[in-house]
Amino acid sequence: MAGKLSNRDRIAQKAAEAAATAQEKQEKADKKAKSTPRAAPRKAGKGSAKTARSPGRIKIVWRVCNPAGVEVKSFPYAQEAEARAEAERMTTQLGRTHFVRRDEVPLSS
Repeated sequence: MAGKLSNRDRIAQKAAEAAATAQEKQEKADKKAKSTPRAAPRKAGKGSAKTARSPGRIKIVWRVCNPAGVEVKSFPYAQEAEARAEAERMTTQLGRTHFVRRDEVPLSS
């Protein structure tokens, strides 16, 4: 039966185990690197479909929409109060809820 290890012996044993583990990991990584064929580097393309380019300059308009979300009337950004009043008027006149939606449209040249 082995006796109790001194602190120095325990530290030396742990260091030897760590070195052996590190060496095994390095050998596995080297073996994997040699056996795995490398893929050709990706060409810098136009980008993915998720990263669509912004249309450049945009303007904000207020759209009065019916309950189905279809645009009924459009107002410039500065006329938000008029757009809300028109939505309220259409709601009371037609009996269906109309709402105002903020929308971004490309700025035409």
